[in-house]
Amino acid sequence: MKPFSIVLFVSTFLITLWGCQYEERTNELKAKEAELNKREQQIILREHDLSAQEEKLKDWERVADSNQLYNHATNIDTQLLVGVWSVKMICVETSCLGSAIGDVKSEKWTVSYLKGEVVAEAYAQKKLIRVYKGAFLNGVLKLSDYREDSGAQIDVELTTDGKSSSKMKGTRVIQQPSCKIVYNLEMEKMRV
Repeated sequence: MKPFSIVLFVSTFLITLWGCQYEERTNELKAKEAELNKREQQIILREHDLSAQEEKLKDWERVADSNQLYNHATNIDTQLLVGVWSVKMICVETSCLGSAIGDVKSEKWTVSYLKGEVVAEAYAQKKLIRVYKGAFLNGVLKLSDYREDSGAQIDVELTTDGKSSSKMKGTRVIQQPSCKIVYNLEMEKMRV
């Protein structure tokens, strides 16, 4: 019986020792997991900060591009385009349901230059609804936007009104797969 008692004692001792080590290892793993979670959160915060800095850099780049452009074809300082514009559109032709001749839309457009291209961000109710891209050449501003979700092609063409560089007139044409809407458009630069 003595050998059995010794084996039982040794087995119990080893199981107890193993159980203690198991708990220590479990606690170590939990501590390591908590440390990894903390580091992951720090990385996420750094990524967010980097994204914000990247957006600021893009804004600075846009301003720098805007400050360097000059339209030699018309001798018009394209800086006159850069800024916030009040835009009024009146529907003059439509074949689309939900749209009627005489409909009036008002938007605010923020016009800038980015890498040699005119960019107009259209806002309604302080919400960005569309981004047009295009060019200003020979006194004509041509912008467009393609809506992949609806298949709509939107084209804008504006010219200065001749009397003032702070006003432009033209048209906005929305060509959808099954219908078309045409707006007369007037833009006036806002004083900020």
